[in-house]
Amino acid sequence: MDIAQIIRITIRRWYVALTIIAIGALVALTVTSGIKPRYSASIDAFVNAPPSTTTRSAGSLENSGGVGFAGSFEERAMDSDSSRQQIHDKGLLPGYTVKWTRATLVLTIAVTGPVQDQSRRTVEEVVAMANRHLIAHQVTNNVTERAAQFTILPATDGANVSPALYPGRGRQRLMIGAISVIVAVGLSIAVDGLVSGRRGRGPKNQEPGEGSNPVRSAGDFPDYGPTSPGYPAAATRDDVQRENNSSAVINEDTMTINTAGRGGPWSGVPGTDRSGRIR
Repeated sequence: MDIAQIIRITIRRWYVALTIIAIGALVALTVTSGIKPRYSASIDAFVNAPPSTTTRSAGSLENSGGVGFAGSFEERAMDSDSSRQQIHDKGLLPGYTVKWTRATLVLTIAVTGPVQDQSRRTVEEVVAMANRHLIAHQVTNNVTERAAQFTILPATDGANVSPALYPGRGRQRLMIGAISVIVAVGLSIAVDGLVSGRRGRGPKNQEPGEGSNPVRSAGDFPDYGPTSPGYPAAATRDDVQRENNSSAVINEDTMTINTAGRGGPWSGVPGTDRSGRIR
């Protein structure tokens, strides 16, 4: 069975395929309706260096690597378990990610959560906590002047929050849809074969029982002529003509011989009368 034949059968049994596909769509919607939405939020921050080198003290971060050091330092600090615990204690999402990109000098914080506002507040709080941690570290190293301190500031006023995401929903619907199509085609072929088989099935041959009187058609009797095996060699043309023009109708009670042929009335076999009885 080639693809063209499968397509023809599916179109012919479209009601079967349409029913199965509709059931599959209903199942897909029911199964995937329980998937809860997820919201992704991210924010970029940069390290703000002091405006003047003259105000920086000897213990500032400038002597230890400056902006690059500050960004890498806070990346490690925010990725620690203690920082994540502080975020968790505030009712936010501790599963955030933090990455410092040295080429662009940008600190990126991102998180995905079930509540849009919770995701947004999480990344904003991580940036604020990183700034507080960096200032506290400089104060510990006797950099107390605000003009001499490095700070971490968000690049935008707020976090970027994506629309609702439904992870895995599209994949599940696609799989259920593909299975529905396969089942629909298979059932269409099965139904078509079943219907075609019933239409092509003729009545069963019944063997004649005891006391029955089966009637045979003319095709059940083989032709009998001069060329047939066992035909008398001495048969004449008139005998053959009479044989072909004669017919017999047999029932349970009587036997009638029709002697009317194309050659005119036949006087009968010598020694018998017109009813076929021996004289």
